Amino acid sequence: MRRIKGADIAIEYLKASRNAPSTLSREATQRILDVFEAELTVTQVVDRIITQVRLNGDSAIRTLSSQFDGITLDVIELSSSEISKSLARVESDTVLALEKAAARIWAF
Repeated sequence: MRRIKGADIAIEYLKASRNAPSTLSREATQRILDVFEAELTVTQVVDRIITQVRLNGDSAIRTLSSQFDGITLDVIELSSSEISKSLARVESDTVLALEKAAARIWAF
């Protein structure tokens, strides 16, 4: 896993990696094939996941979590205290980058 500090650096990395060939493990590639029954790029997988979640909401999240991670989610939403504890462990630059990303996603 690569750690990137700073939103601007992260944005440039994402732009560059979007056009780079996929570096998925064989296991991840096989899981994608099992779930979607097609060989897909990372971008195609993300597009399909977003579409499924838009159409089916929490049900899609539960199904995909089961298919990809082999887990059953009883609760999807975190409590306020769980969120606060988690945020306290994350560097402020990372939080800022995530907040910017979330704002852009909501605007989309």
